Amino acid sequence: METMSCTCHFEIKSEDSASVPEIQSKNKYTACEFGWTSLAQNDSQNFKWCIRTFEYYSNTWDYSDSLCGHYGGHLVTLSSEKELKLLEDEVRKATNGKKDKGDFGLWVGLGQMCPKHDPKSTNLPILRWVDGRRVDPNKDKVFGRELNRTAIKDDEGTWKGRYCASINVALNDKAVKSYFSLEHCEKNLPYICIKSSMRAMSPFHVVPASKVSPNDVFNKTPKKPEGFTAEEPCGADPSWCPLTDEKNRTTCYRIVHKLEHRKRSENICEKLHGNLVSVHDDLQREFLVQMASSGVKPLTEDRSKYWIGLHQNNAERSLSWSDSSVLDYFVDLYMPNNTQEVLENI
Repeated sequence: METMSCTCHFEIKSEDSASVPEIQSKNKYTACEFGWTSLAQNDSQNFKWCIRTFEYYSNTWDYSDSLCGHYGGHLVTLSSEKELKLLEDEVRKATNGKKDKGDFGLWVGLGQMCPKHDPKSTNLPILRWVDGRRVDPNKDKVFGRELNRTAIKDDEGTWKGRYCASINVALNDKAVKSYFSLEHCEKNLPYICIKSSMRAMSPFHVVPASKVSPNDVFNKTPKKPEGFTAEEPCGADPSWCPLTDEKNRTTCYRIVHKLEHRKRSENICEKLHGNLVSVHDDLQREFLVQMASSGVKPLTEDRSKYWIGLHQNNAERSLSWSDSSVLDYFVDLYMPNNTQEVLENI
């Protein structure tokens, strides 16, 4: 059986408030794994986060975030000016051997999670931290600092690209403030990861500082999306992207970059309180293509494949969508010569 990634969707039917889980730790001492540094003052014995700078490896924003996930974390997120200054100091320490003068740019966990689907808008698309917090680059500052647009100045007036943020640190002058810069997400840059700290039981015994897993911390657990507002129609989880149709109906979509058999993909979408996606028009199709093209792709393939909600109804020969509708959209659907055999094996 073939395995593919899957595409989930759900329709908005709630107005509950959202909350992003935080680490609740009562432990007196915490520590970081080898190679990681605490995002706290040097004399702090109890901290939540550990960071690591990958200054010698350059990747796209999406792939950098995926690599951070292998360590149980994500691209670094910041919540205060204090954390920003600590991050600046750590970058300078990590890049101490570099001879470069001037600024050094690294990916952080702030980027454009969803496609911009309003072609009439002349504004930059909304950015999200990977923990769900929202940043509007058209009016918001990041910890009091403007978002530099030099790298994407040629896009001005169209903003059709996909944009992510890097932090640029002056390596040789602490008096110079770092700044955040908008870049094309496909650009290769070094990156900084963040993960939860560990509790130190003894110098030789280290366990997680909290029962909350890194996936819980970054709001990736299969939970019902909450907190629907006008600004965040899909809630606080940045994995879900909204699309509003001509009838003003909003549907939320999510790409799951995990290779699974189709039945398992259905189960994953159900745990996420959705279904495998149903496609009924060009607007949906184009939106999903943009979402899929922005994710992490298998390095061994020239294209990615995704399960969708089109399937055969038991012993019938007809096809229908996961929302129980009939096949009413038939563009670029590949049907080989042995179509009957294919239908019998769907």
